[in-house]
Amino acid sequence: MAIAYTTPVTSTACEGGTLELSCDLGWTLQIDAANYGRLTLTHASCGSWAADNCRSANSMSIVTSACQGLPRCAVGASYRDFLGDPCPGIGKYLEVTYRCQGNPCNGAPNHPENYASTCGLQPTYQPGHTCTFACPDGYTQSGGAADKMCQNGQWVGEDLVCSDIDECGMNNGGCTDVCTNSPGSYVCSCYGEVPMDNGACLACLDRDTDGTYEYQWDLQPVTFPYIVMAARTDGPVHLALSTEVNNVEQAYEIIIRGQSSDGSVIRRSVQGPDMVSADTRGILSPGAYRAFWIYWWPSGTIAVRLQGETLPFLQWTDPDPLPVRYIGYTMDQQFPAQWRFCRVNGDWSEWGSWGSCDAKCGFGTIKRTRTCDNPPPVEYLGGTCIGTPGLSNLCYISGICPGTVSFVSSCGYGVFEGEATDTISTMSMTE
Repeated sequence: MAIAYTTPVTSTACEGGTLELSCDLGWTLQIDAANYGRLTLTHASCGSWAADNCRSANSMSIVTSACQGLPRCAVGASYRDFLGDPCPGIGKYLEVTYRCQGNPCNGAPNHPENYASTCGLQPTYQPGHTCTFACPDGYTQSGGAADKMCQNGQWVGEDLVCSDIDECGMNNGGCTDVCTNSPGSYVCSCYGEVPMDNGACLACLDRDTDGTYEYQWDLQPVTFPYIVMAARTDGPVHLALSTEVNNVEQAYEIIIRGQSSDGSVIRRSVQGPDMVSADTRGILSPGAYRAFWIYWWPSGTIAVRLQGETLPFLQWTDPDPLPVRYIGYTMDQQFPAQWRFCRVNGDWSEWGSWGSCDAKCGFGTIKRTRTCDNPPPVEYLGGTCIGTPGLSNLCYISGICPGTVSFVSSCGYGVFEGEATDTISTMSMTE
C-alpha cells in the first residue's frame, strides 16, 4: 500500500516560544529537518543577530522523539528543552520542516451487524476519510459511535450500537387497540382478533354455529356490495348471498374449504353446480380467525379475497346477476364454528351535550353534535353515516333586552317594542 504525503511545510518558534505542529485527522507527522539555533543573520520573525551557523546537535532527535508519528505535538524553543545553549548571547529560534503522512485504507469499513454507511464501494480511501453508519429503520443509537475514520491504513472508531425502538411504548404506536413490538418494527391488531383494514378495527357481530347444516339468516340486510367475514374453524364455511331471507334458490353460495382437495367454490344456487373453484388447503384454522372479504358487483362479478392479500382467490361473473340483500351462513355437519361479521360502514357516536344558548337575552338556539366515528367508515370501501351530525333547539334567556320587553301571557310569548322602564321577573320556557 503506497504511503501518501503532503507538501513539506516549515514552521518556526522564536526563543522562549513554543512550536506547535499538526496534521489533519487521519494523518501523522513526518519530521524532515529540525534545528534549534540560528542559520541566518536576519529572520523575518525572530529579528537580526550576528550569527548564521548556530546549531544544536540534538535538535533532530529531540523533535523527532516528541512529534514523529503523532497527529500533533508541541516543542519548546529554549535551551532547557534542547539540553544546553548552542550559542550563548545569540537570539535563537526553533525551525522544523515536516510533512503529514498517511496510509490509505483498503475498502470501506465493515460493521458486525452489516449496518449501512455513507461510504460506497471505492477500492481505497484517503487518510482522514470518515464513513458514517446509520441504525436501520425501527432502531436507534444506544452506544458506540456512528463515525469511523481512516487512520494509518486502519479504520478507527467504536462500532455503532443500535437498539430496537419500542414504538408501542410511545402513544401505543398509534394503534387504536393492540400494539405488538418486534425487532425493528411493530404491528397493530385488534382486540379479540377482529379484522383490521387500513389501520381501522372493524365493528363485528359474533355468531356461533354448532355443526348443524342449516343456514342462519339473523344478520341485518346489506346495503353495500361487500361484507367482511371471519371464521375460526377447520371445516367448510358456507355463505349464501340471497335476494330474500331463506331463499336458497335465488342465492349465490360460497363454500370456503381449508382441508379438502375439492377446493373453495362459487355456486349459482345453494347446493347447485360449481361455477368456479380454487385449491385453498390450509386457508382455515380452528385456532385463529381467518378473515375474508366477499364482494358482489352490479355487473355480476362475485369475488372472495383473504384478508391481507391483494387478489381474490375466487372470482366469477354471473351473466344474469341476482340482487343481493341478505347473508346466510352455516357449516357442514359436525363442524362447529365461531363467526364474525364485520361492518365497514360508519356509525354515529353518542350525542354530545347541548351547548350554551347563543342569545344574550330572549330567544336563541342551542345545538349539539355527534360524529361518524363509532366506528368510522373503512377507508375507500365504507359508507358514511346516514343522518345529520347536528341538532338545534329553541332556547330562552330571561331578562330585559335593550329596546324591548319580552313577556309571557296566557296566549303565549309577546314582545313589547319601546323603552323598558320596569323590571320584568324571570321567565322560563317549557318545551
